[in-house]
Amino acid sequence: MRKQVQAVDGYAPGISRGKKEINMGQRCSDSRSITFENVVVPKENVLGRVGDGPKIAMKAFDRIRPPVAIGAVGLARRAMEEAKNLQWKEKQWENHL
Repeated sequence: MRKQVQAVDGYAPGISRGKKEINMGQRCSDSRSITFENVVVPKENVLGRVGDGPKIAMKAFDRIRPPVAIGAVGLARRAMEEAKNLQWKEKQWENHL
């Protein structure tokens, strides 16, 4: 089966959404299952050619990886700074971590 990418209105007839999943990291992300049942997709909503689906998906992942990595590095730096501050405060009161 050759894959393709289609843009579909989330409220189109035939689309049903599952319950919102609980996310540990990105809580603002709305993660849920989506079921497509006899959904009609207009020809102008097909992106690329038949068979281009995996390539288009990988390009999307390539665009999102740097911001995710930047966020992870920023979070790690902040955690390290907080740990340093806590260690300094504990040394000040002669408590050692």
